[in-house]
Amino acid sequence: AKYGGDVTFAPSFGAVTQIVKKYPTATTLSSFPDPSNFGRAVTFTARVKGTGPIAPEGKVRFRNGHMGTTDEPLIGGVAKFTISTLSIGTHQISAIYLSDVSNAGSKSYVLNQVVK
Repeated sequence: AKYGGDVTFAPSFGAVTQIVKKYPTATTLSSFPDPSNFGRAVTFTARVKGTGPIAPEGKVRFRNGHMGTTDEPLIGGVAKFTISTLSIGTHQISAIYLSDVSNAGSKSYVLNQVVK
């Protein structure tokens, strides 16, 4: 804001910084089937729920421990990832919503996917 002054008061200038936070979200993760058999497809489903008036959009990153990631589109609050190349053992899978203009990112809990 800028005030040009008058006969009584000198000119002045001031600024305000307005911080607008994004709406919080929550991401949950499930898989089917669990446990799964080696060589068979497993589908991981991430659901992102927003708290604001604008539904979350964008992408969800699926992460297999520290081994690799893939980004999938979020459609109607749901993102899916199907894979049939998981090795035998337990895989720690997580889903990370990457945020958008209005909604903040969030991360699911780690899901232990067992492959027999």
